[in-house]
Amino acid sequence: MEDDIAVYSERIKVPLFHAYYDIAVGTDMPTLKEHSESEYPGLKLSDSVGHHTPGYTYLLHSNEFGSKLTVLISLQELDIPDGPSLESTIVHEAVHVSWYIMDGVGIKVDQDNHEIQCYLVEHIVREITRVVAIAQDSIADNPLDDL
Repeated sequence: MEDDIAVYSERIKVPLFHAYYDIAVGTDMPTLKEHSESEYPGLKLSDSVGHHTPGYTYLLHSNEFGSKLTVLISLQELDIPDGPSLESTIVHEAVHVSWYIMDGVGIKVDQDNHEIQCYLVEHIVREITRVVAIAQDSIADNPLDDL
């Protein structure tokens, strides 16, 4: 079917930090990697990003696109004993996103100000979870049943 959707994405605004990040959810990581690299000519994600990768966060700096923070979430179930769940992948990538955002606005996390990172991670987890739910409904043939 030509109209199948393999990747669903949204841009998310973080008002307090005047920052944005993109969430892309796809059927599998190679599809997400190909999508990202085709969207941004010249972008080459690490060769270690493949079928076994449940999530990946990257910060792109280019003259053409500026700075762009993106989190990739794969819906493919991994055949790894005690491997990461979708929920743990979301939390893991949310922490990466929070570090990039806080670093970008010049906030260094320490024992006196780490609470702000906790609130930011909560926000990011809610947004990624919401986008994943939409993606699961939007991606053709619900790949969670097929993988």
